[in-house]
Amino acid sequence: MVGRPLIEIREWGRPARRRELDGPLIFGREGAHESLADSGVSRRHLRLVPTPTALSVVDLGSRNGTTVNGLTLAGRRVLTTGDVVRLGRSEIIVLHTPTAEPAEFDSGETYRGTPGVTAPPPPADRPPTRGVRWTERILGIDPTGTRNLFPAFTELPARVPLPVWQAVRVVSIAAYFTVIVLLFVRPAAGLFVFFKVIAPLLPGLFLIAPGLWRNVCPLAATNQLPRLLRFSRAATVPNWFQQRGYLIAVVLFFGIVGSRLAGLDRNGITTGAVLSAVIAAAFAGGVAFKGKSGWCSSICPLFPLQRAYGQTPFVTVANNHCQPCVGCAKNCFDFKPRAAYQADLADPERGWAAPRKLFAAALPGFVIGFVVVAGNPNMLLPQRFVVLGLAMVVAVGLFFVVEALTSVSQAMLSAGYAAVALNAFYWFGGTVLAASFTTVTGVVAPGLRWVISAVVLVATVLFLARTRVSELQYALTTGARTAPVLPRRPPLALLPPPHNLPRPRRGRHRPRPPPHRHGRSPASHPHRHPHPTHRPPRPPRRRLVCAAIGHSQVWGWSVR
Repeated sequence: MVGRPLIEIREWGRPARRRELDGPLIFGREGAHESLADSGVSRRHLRLVPTPTALSVVDLGSRNGTTVNGLTLAGRRVLTTGDVVRLGRSEIIVLHTPTAEPAEFDSGETYRGTPGVTAPPPPADRPPTRGVRWTERILGIDPTGTRNLFPAFTELPARVPLPVWQAVRVVSIAAYFTVIVLLFVRPAAGLFVFFKVIAPLLPGLFLIAPGLWRNVCPLAATNQLPRLLRFSRAATVPNWFQQRGYLIAVVLFFGIVGSRLAGLDRNGITTGAVLSAVIAAAFAGGVAFKGKSGWCSSICPLFPLQRAYGQTPFVTVANNHCQPCVGCAKNCFDFKPRAAYQADLADPERGWAAPRKLFAAALPGFVIGFVVVAGNPNMLLPQRFVVLGLAMVVAVGLFFVVEALTSVSQAMLSAGYAAVALNAFYWFGGTVLAASFTTVTGVVAPGLRWVISAVVLVATVLFLARTRVSELQYALTTGARTAPVLPRRPPLALLPPPHNLPRPRRGRHRPRPPPHRHGRSPASHPHRHPHPTHRPPRPPRRRLVCAAIGHSQVWGWSVR
């Protein structure tokens, strides 16, 4: 079933009322979207958070607590149809949640057989080969239709204990401050480590395992220190901050990276000051606001890049920061990593999806323009930024022209632009990594640049294929699409051909029978069997179609 969540509110002394949720809903006595005249309910008791694929409930630190089906609620929990949420003496009954149940799909064809002839039973379906299984695994295809393709982080396996993560975060914070000290004390070494090693590796890490970075990022660890040590104010971010936080992050990303054209990567003290200001802002966001809403999921300069490349991670690492989840962000990557970016682009609010598309559209122009400008040292500083801005404007214009004149979906167009930007970055950045490898190890690897470019190309092609599959699966889950992502045709039974089909022509391997004497038909000859009206049909030729591609609808550009 699809559609908006539907709940029934049962309050003591008042008739039951139903409400359809089109956005987050706060329950409480005062200052809430849904006010309850219940002395056992806090001023702001709990929040219901609907998404296109689920409905979840978050306790907002209420005095008397919340229960779901009689069990105490701790943090955030996904609700299903029939769940009973109790707060004080009031109850919330979940009547409907937006979980899709794909309809049965019959892709078989109907054949009209010869009257009186019973068709043999169809042969059993053969199990997929090892190559098909690996292809399905790489692309993230579920041929059985039974797996949860967009699990929450609470449903993902925790393979690394929490103390190990905490130890790694301490090391990452120490490494961050070590780089800052190097930038002030030994600028050449600090600039080399930051701009020649760390910065070139981060985009590839965001593509392969963005969850790993979000668990060990020193900025995220610093942002969560106030919460861990229990001195955070844990305030809710203002509405304007939540709506415009992504744009602020985009401006910070382009501004900080673009300042390299003005000499940021040649001045260790300035770079150290910028890194110090960034980690101070991350810490202040953790002191002021709850969860990751004050930095990681709002204004972090790396946040747009993580969103663009982390939408279909090759390795999904469960979030180990938010214990428990406080529901601080909309379409949170840490809560549902595989559905967050698709939910962003499919959001009906234009002001929410448009900045995501704008960043993806400008990214290739920024990368290519930056490389062109950096390769012309004689260009004046104003000219550098003018050329960089023109390259971004051209890239954005082409993005929206393609979107307007073709049927390419916005998810695939955004992913395609991100893939072009990443390949362009490593085409030129591969030489930097190869030189850094030689500097660190002393081993000369002249072909390493081409190996890096080839690996990135293969990874981005798989990234695009996985994104297309994820887009279709998300559309199926939310009800925007009804046909299954990968319909498998059952094996066809060998039935006699219909009467209205022409007789098959005889080939050279089957000569024409000799004419009959005396004009007698073969049916009237006493010693000859009658010639069959139709020849036995040949077994149908099975098309060799990879199960990863399956049906032509998988690679159709628009979601129908």
